[in-house]
Amino acid sequence: MISEVLNLTKGAAWPALAHHLWQSTACLGLAVLLTSALRRNRAYIRYWVWLAASAKFLLPFSALVYLGERLGWRLTPVSSPLIYWFLEESSAGASSMVPALPPALQGAGAPILPLVFTGIWLLGAVCVLARWRSEWRRSRMVVREAVLLRTGSEWDALQRCRCLTSMSRSVELAISRSAIEPGVFGILRPTIILPEAILRRLTVEQLEAILSHELAHIRRRDNLLAAMHLSVEAVFWFHPLLWWVRTRLLVERERACDEAVLQSGRDPQAYAEAILVVCRFCLAAPAACVAGVTNADIRHRVERIMSNTIGEGLNLARRAMLTATAAVTLLAPIVIGLLTAPHSRAQLLAADASILPAFSFATIKPSGPETRLKVDFGPGGRLVISHATLRFLMKIAYDVGDNQILGGPKWLESRRFDLEAKPVPALGGDPRNMTEDERRAMHEQVRLRLQRLLSDRFHLRVRTEAKEMPIFALVAAKSGAKLRESQSAGQPEMKSGHGQYTGMRVSLEQFARFLSEGQTGRPVVDMTDLKGVFDIHLQWSPDPGQSLSALDATNATPPPADSGGVTIFTALQQQLGLKLEGRKSPSDCLFVVSADLPSEN
Repeated sequence: MISEVLNLTKGAAWPALAHHLWQSTACLGLAVLLTSALRRNRAYIRYWVWLAASAKFLLPFSALVYLGERLGWRLTPVSSPLIYWFLEESSAGASSMVPALPPALQGAGAPILPLVFTGIWLLGAVCVLARWRSEWRRSRMVVREAVLLRTGSEWDALQRCRCLTSMSRSVELAISRSAIEPGVFGILRPTIILPEAILRRLTVEQLEAILSHELAHIRRRDNLLAAMHLSVEAVFWFHPLLWWVRTRLLVERERACDEAVLQSGRDPQAYAEAILVVCRFCLAAPAACVAGVTNADIRHRVERIMSNTIGEGLNLARRAMLTATAAVTLLAPIVIGLLTAPHSRAQLLAADASILPAFSFATIKPSGPETRLKVDFGPGGRLVISHATLRFLMKIAYDVGDNQILGGPKWLESRRFDLEAKPVPALGGDPRNMTEDERRAMHEQVRLRLQRLLSDRFHLRVRTEAKEMPIFALVAAKSGAKLRESQSAGQPEMKSGHGQYTGMRVSLEQFARFLSEGQTGRPVVDMTDLKGVFDIHLQWSPDPGQSLSALDATNATPPPADSGGVTIFTALQQQLGLKLEGRKSPSDCLFVVSADLPSEN
């Protein structure tokens, strides 16, 4: 998660961070509902609910979705258009919740803005860590000045406490001359430190209650769990609800230990009096990373102790509620990943495409001989395609390569058509002003509508078939890659003409996707292990028989005059130090079951 925040300097993590924050905030809201429903139950149950809500900030749902995708490679692909449409609609709805930068901030001065935000975040994180370190150093000084108890009158007095017989050998007792409250210091090797003066003010029964309270902290690993939440606060210090969650954790933690003391059979009055004695003796509150006795609301704690109030255990219904909530929260992203595992668009069967969303306006007519191939994804999801075969339209609709389309009538790649379609209401603004993720989400929605249009007008029916097929692996050449890492911030920009490509701030995964779109005739997979974004310029002489990709057709220009007959394979090695290696990989192909010439408009 920290790396995502740091990547803001490149403008790549804004949507991911926004999604993560609203999802984690929603989990906090769920924790509020659960703890309210469990208010009569044991405090430790509510404590773990709050702790789970805090830990969610360290576990993005996208990581669980990724896990599901990896598992999904070995499972049956999605074959229901309804499921796929639902997942795409849900994804688009979430994307609309991502805050975009105001247009005024997207101009020439925009690259500095992510740096400013990242600097503010770093400053806040450093301040939180500095405060934590100060408290930790203060605690370490107390531990160093304390004297471990092995012999003496204090040790003899403590030996009369029955709770010490059950204490682990890894737990040590120490006496401090400082006016601190009794507390547990340390995580790996906890030490219970008692102020020397307090021992003379407590009876043996009261001392036993105090030690039982501290031993409860040790058994529950409260110092370790408190450190975990503090790390969440350090990273997400700007989230106000996390500071409120900290108070809830503190209250429920102390209540849980109080209930443990009362369950052990200690006298409630002696325990309440011991807490009041400690409060009168101690002036300063302990550090946030130290589990003490007097934390939380003293008045309400004493009232609960005197009334010997112990929360109820979980009945079967409440156990089922917590189990179901945890399962849905953790498993739902994994299931989504399973259902949308690789090539999900290619796995969509169009046998029942009538349930897919449709364009509000669409025309298809035969293309004239002088028309050039062109594709335009316009503002709001408007789609204009000229001089395209049905095979080419299928490549756009299903986002597949040439060799992933099998079967079909002979005219599939000979008859050419002009298409214009528009959704109402609009799916978004101008793609040129969108982030890469926003642009991709809008294109996915356009593709679904294009699938519906091909089904309605061409009566296109397809099925998916798993097939071992050839691919190209994009790897570094023996001489090494000749890539120039991008020094500018902002969103990726790609332009391509027939035989030339220019990409600014693009990853090699994005570049491999471009090579897959009609440039090589095979899917291209990035296997270079080179991270980061690059400025890439490539020129080659295109194969006259090779169809243009959607990106080529969008910005079609005449081939460069100085390409010198160099193929794209040679150009990659000479100009970029990259090469394409032929390999085989299992993939899902589209088999055309039936297709007819389009009906009249």
